Amino acid sequence: MVNKRTRSGWRLVLPAQAAQVTSEVIFSTTEVRTWDLFKSAPGESPLIDSEYQFIDDTEDIIQCYQHDNGDDERQSTSEEPDVSHTFKWPEDQRRMTQNGVSSSAPPETPSSGRECSRDRSASPIPTLDLDQHTRASLLTAYLRETATWCETTDSDCNFSVKFAHGMIKSEPYLAAALALASRQRDSIRREHNPLTLELYQYAIRLLLRHDPVEANADILATCTVLCVYEMMVADVSEWRRHLGGCAGLLRSHGWNGSSEGIVKTCFWAFARIDIWAAYLMDQPTLIPTDSWVADESFETTVTSGNIDDYCNLAILIFARLINMINTFRNDLDHYELDFPDHINRAWERFQKWWRLRPAGAKPLVCSEATACSPFPAIVFTQSSANCGNTFYHAGCILLLRTGYIQSNPRDTGTMDRVWHAKALGGISTSNPSQYANTPVDANWVNHLQPLYIAGQCFGSQSPLLDQSKQRSSTNTTDNSPRYGTGSDSRTEEYAAEKIALLKHLTKIEKLTGWKTSDRAKDLRILWGLEN
Repeated sequence: MVNKRTRSGWRLVLPAQAAQVTSEVIFSTTEVRTWDLFKSAPGESPLIDSEYQFIDDTEDIIQCYQHDNGDDERQSTSEEPDVSHTFKWPEDQRRMTQNGVSSSAPPETPSSGRECSRDRSASPIPTLDLDQHTRASLLTAYLRETATWCETTDSDCNFSVKFAHGMIKSEPYLAAALALASRQRDSIRREHNPLTLELYQYAIRLLLRHDPVEANADILATCTVLCVYEMMVADVSEWRRHLGGCAGLLRSHGWNGSSEGIVKTCFWAFARIDIWAAYLMDQPTLIPTDSWVADESFETTVTSGNIDDYCNLAILIFARLINMINTFRNDLDHYELDFPDHINRAWERFQKWWRLRPAGAKPLVCSEATACSPFPAIVFTQSSANCGNTFYHAGCILLLRTGYIQSNPRDTGTMDRVWHAKALGGISTSNPSQYANTPVDANWVNHLQPLYIAGQCFGSQSPLLDQSKQRSSTNTTDNSPRYGTGSDSRTEEYAAEKIALLKHLTKIEKLTGWKTSDRAKDLRILWGLEN
């Protein structure tokens, strides 16, 4: 028999029937990850009995949610197969039919040919067996760590504190939270726990019962957590594709970085993921930056006294920088004509942000490197300050690598890329967790790409554009990339910084479960330490 997917899961078909769907993707027991937030309904599967195969049949689901979101864009997906377990929470042992009548019979699976209905509440309610001890353990792990990944510029701690009680009442969000905590635990322990996949699929099934048009903050938070889940386990080309559904949900409701409460926290968590996906894939952010906030004035934001809002502006500037670089990278005809002006305007914007920082956005402690560490100690009192300054230093490095930044007496010291690189190393290694029993900094999940950008400054060359995409400058006699004033001319330099950076990346992966080994390998290759 073959397990075939319907709108709410997978359906069984005979082997003979399977021959009729050869144009569809047949999944082996290898875990296949994808889901398109509010556009498809994937899950994951542990090892599957050899007599069954999973056949992808999710196009109708994708079309359904694209229609509901008013999004006609077609996106390719590869799905995580569903698990063939019965879902049931311990406190709700009964299955409820669409009429609310208790039933011990398994819920019906709708056929793949049925019209996609907006009345998703009429579908059978999925349940999941999960003992209270496991549930409490995962919930504790989520509140103490994985929830904080979404709160790096949220001093109100909406995910881990303010929204915690509401989370218990929202089963989709609770399932997503437990799935993320379980995934992190699996990564740290280097094991594959089928429960993680079950929780993930359970969250998706619950999401599918909600109309995207009527989605509330609970659903947005669920989508955001699952977006982090995807970023943790999937290739960038996949998790970036899945961001589209979350972007559509934000835009359709008019939510942005100036919204209130959990919605605001969700937006900036999404924005940080969106930025790094755009950076890695040379594409613009999914949500245009002109709609991110209602007021971009540094002065007004400083006056308001909200450190989170001020530091979020550094993220916004960085996002615009990434969009600008990617735009000119794909439009070389205007590169030499307009690029220098845009670069210097972005630089001025960053430096103004730096100069006007309120006290809360400045480090409490800032000391020079020592014999024990090649990076300075830079300690912040607030996570948002850590995050904002990280984006500032990373942005300055990218700008200085163009060679177009004009020297300004007010910017003395900031014109050195290596200075910014060491600052990034210092920020990432100096700020402990808010919890004494764990040395993990929530910002570490946002530090992977900035640390890679910093590491490039310790190599023999650090081009702004990939070598395959480098421009031909009319102002130089060759096609080599231009550099800023930072000194990174020889591979044998900065040995201590290289070692410290690689050790720190290893530490991040070991303690958070967030994969850093690929970027560490990229740096070793760049530095000539590995082929």
